[in-house]
Amino acid sequence: MSYAYTFFLVLSCASIAQAQSYFFTTYDFGTVENSYQIVEYKGRIYVSTATYCDMECSYLSEINEHGVILWKTLIPDIDIASTMVIINDTITITGNNAPFNTSFRMAHFSLDGQKLGQTLK
Repeated sequence: MSYAYTFFLVLSCASIAQAQSYFFTTYDFGTVENSYQIVEYKGRIYVSTATYCDMECSYLSEINEHGVILWKTLIPDIDIASTMVIINDTITITGNNAPFNTSFRMAHFSLDGQKLGQTLK
C-alpha cells in the first residue's frame, strides 16, 4: 500500500511540475519605451508604456499572446502613466503631467482604447 501511495505522490508532483510553463518575450513598440504595467482582463492583455517625446509621453496598448500590437493610443495629458486598473470594462490610467511630478492626472478609456470623457486633474 505504501509503494502505491508513494508512486501516486511522485506521479502527481511530476504532472504538476510539467503543467507550469514560464516564458520571456520582448515587444517592439517601434520606439524606446518603458513598460509600466501589463494587465490581463477578460482574456485580453493591456500594456501602459512611456517614452520621450518633447518631454515624456504615455501610451495604452493592447497586445495578443504572441506580442503583436493590436492597437496603441496616446494617453493625453499624462506624461508618465504610473497606474492602470480595469474595473467594469473601463481602463483607468493615473499619473502626472508636470516637470516636477506635482500634478496628478486620471484618464479613462474603453477596452478598445477610446478615451472616455476629460482627463481629471
